[in-house]
Amino acid sequence: MFNQKIRKEILVVEDIVKPINELSVLFDSMTIHDYKKIANETGHTRFPIVNEEFKLVGIVTSREIINMNEEDLLGKVMTKNPLSVKLTNTVASCAHLLIWEGIELLPVTDNNKKAVGVINRQDVLKSMQLLGRQPQIGETVNDQIAKHISIHQQGINVDVSPLITNHYGTLSKAVFVGIIEETIRHEMRKYKKGNVMIESMSIIYIKTVPIESTIEVHYEMLDVGRYFAKLEVTMINNGEKVANALVICQMFDGF
Repeated sequence: MFNQKIRKEILVVEDIVKPINELSVLFDSMTIHDYKKIANETGHTRFPIVNEEFKLVGIVTSREIINMNEEDLLGKVMTKNPLSVKLTNTVASCAHLLIWEGIELLPVTDNNKKAVGVINRQDVLKSMQLLGRQPQIGETVNDQIAKHISIHQQGINVDVSPLITNHYGTLSKAVFVGIIEETIRHEMRKYKKGNVMIESMSIIYIKTVPIESTIEVHYEMLDVGRYFAKLEVTMINNGEKVANALVICQMFDGF
């Protein structure tokens, strides 16, 4: 029951997909003239291309039709083997693809590569933002860790209670990671980024952290761009370093 509650909070593609219709996909037998006509009707410039069996065979955008004749078939000018996702993929993984590949739309297919819908960048980011505002139904480990984090003007502190320690009575490695994930979201708000996804993390564990103690979390921004940030994270207990980490994360604005 507990796991089922948590699963309800994890957005998957099926929750936000837009089913295909005659205006959301094009056939490989259509021409560039057909593309321009439907693009003018819908205001879209990127379309999945399917064959007669509705299997995904490509993607066409305004870039592919430059300097092409209106009689040319879309099957000849399209980009083949496009990126696609399935209904069971998480929305977070789709956000990763959309941001890092620099695309606006992803086709959705079933296990037989048959097109069943599309998702776009705006819907993905909006759904992630709305989920973050909803009250939690079931608590994950990170939710429990977040309850022990206090944020104030002087910095970020974490109270080490028995709930987040291992059987040796010290802070576990998994909790170290959770602390970094939860506090980094607060740190990145200074850069007015609504959504943050950790790309990679390298942690050095220096000393164990005993129960009923307090950890200070300090951040140093090493490099920041439009879509990424590199940070050094230091955790201190009683004036001594207990862990050090290098973190690379993606940053993107919500809608």
